[in-house]
Amino acid sequence: MLNLKRHLAAVLANAVFCLAIAITTYLLTAHDVLSDHLAVSYCIGFSIHGAALLGLRLFPARWPPIVAAVFSLPLGLLVGLSLGGAIVTGDPLFFITREFSALVYGTLFGLIGIAAYVIHANLWATRDALEQERARLAIQQKTLAETELKLLQAQIEPHFLFNTLAAIHGSIRHRPDLAEHMLEHLTLLLRASLKRSRSNRTTVQDELDIVTAYLEIQSVRLGARLRFSIEADDGLKQALLPALLIQPLVENAAVHGIEPLACGGQISVTVKRHGDHMNIVVEDSGAGVENAPPSAGTGTGLRACSRSPKQQRNICK
Repeated sequence: MLNLKRHLAAVLANAVFCLAIAITTYLLTAHDVLSDHLAVSYCIGFSIHGAALLGLRLFPARWPPIVAAVFSLPLGLLVGLSLGGAIVTGDPLFFITREFSALVYGTLFGLIGIAAYVIHANLWATRDALEQERARLAIQQKTLAETELKLLQAQIEPHFLFNTLAAIHGSIRHRPDLAEHMLEHLTLLLRASLKRSRSNRTTVQDELDIVTAYLEIQSVRLGARLRFSIEADDGLKQALLPALLIQPLVENAAVHGIEPLACGGQISVTVKRHGDHMNIVVEDSGAGVENAPPSAGTGTGLRACSRSPKQQRNICK
């Protein structure tokens, strides 16, 4: 479609250029008939244009456009003058062997047209190269974002998995019912995480399933100290979002906000529509950043959530 638009634009520009040439030559030789100038001008102009297209097909694409231009000018002049002579006088050789004014004007304006053509072709080639470079950079950015996400998942999930398995191991003998409850939700969590790992984007519902399983496990560890609620608008549950966006926030709220407090607290996760946007809010009634104890964490979870909007768009594409 783009090449068709370019060709149509070139044809239109050539038609306007030929019209301007015909009027110019007619004014210089006012005793002639305007229709004759139009016929000869359009014959030469479109013959050179056709020869240029032929040259582009004959010569390798790596050759500069000037090569096709040098080829097209004499060939187009010869064909155009022959057609013009046949139309105007009935003699195809009239403007080649008897009347040389058309040859002079054709050569002069042909050189101008060829120069414009070469400049135009170079501009389009530069634009195409820029578009290809933009596409290449977009692919690289998407690949980088996907790789970063995989690395972050690899760092976060084993950390939680080992802690949970240790808690299950410690509960098997004394509280088998709690161990079974934790194992059930760990299975749900791992199943949802496996589904998420197969794609760099997920749905709100899938992400909330992971968060629910995680908080159920933590509620066993913390008991009555942890209370949580999860709410989401029904119309948003199948909305797409980058994977690993909500869980790290919930994990930070549980580990750094609620767990340090003897009285515990509340974690709430809400997903609401706000105009054309989706608001995801994770809140806790914990100690707060200023009162939180020193953490041995690496900040991996928050880095997963703080990806730039551009990186998030690349992941969701």
